Amino acid sequence: MKNKKVTKQEKEALVVLGGVIRKKEDGFWRTSNLYEKGDSFGSLGDGLRVKATTLLYKQNPRFLVISSGGKGRFKGVVGVPTLAQVIQAELIQLKVPKSAVIIEDKSNSTFEQLQELKKIFVKNHLSKLIIISNDWHLPRVRAMIKLDSKLNKLREQKKLVLKSAEKILINQRPLFWRKKIDKARQQPKMQKIIKSEKKGIKNLLAGSYIFRKIL
Repeated sequence: MKNKKVTKQEKEALVVLGGVIRKKEDGFWRTSNLYEKGDSFGSLGDGLRVKATTLLYKQNPRFLVISSGGKGRFKGVVGVPTLAQVIQAELIQLKVPKSAVIIEDKSNSTFEQLQELKKIFVKNHLSKLIIISNDWHLPRVRAMIKLDSKLNKLREQKKLVLKSAEKILINQRPLFWRKKIDKARQQPKMQKIIKSEKKGIKNLLAGSYIFRKIL
């Protein structure tokens, strides 16, 4: 893990949770869009997380940015970058300084991401974690946090908060983003993802959730 030295003014961190990456025609990798051809692998619109995080960072450049995610479903595949590396590259392309980004690439599931964040919070003496993900993903993240005593304590102390990438973007450019996002929510793929997420939350509460090695 590559860490930037944290000063007294840099206690809060924005967290980009990685989900799915796709290989472009030029051979480089990217986060997922709202619309994808073929299998969405249970995730759509991960790129919104990067865009939303960039907006918040530019509003307050004192933030650290945690780029989170290992190889996910590509674990063990040679030549594939980690989710964290792809996210970092996109952040830098959007003018977030590389020196502001912490790479967390050990995790291969949402649950593992949250466990690694606990370590980063302590190691870097942070005062607050602001986790940014998609609307459809946040309810399951919240359920996992509530079932983890340490994370839930941070949540209750308002040292850990969740923010919707979609809401951040809509607040910034409502005319552009609201229509685009509302249309995406009507996709059969997105409806399938939302249904799966709800099932995941139900299983978490019932104690029957399967912690698989995917995001």
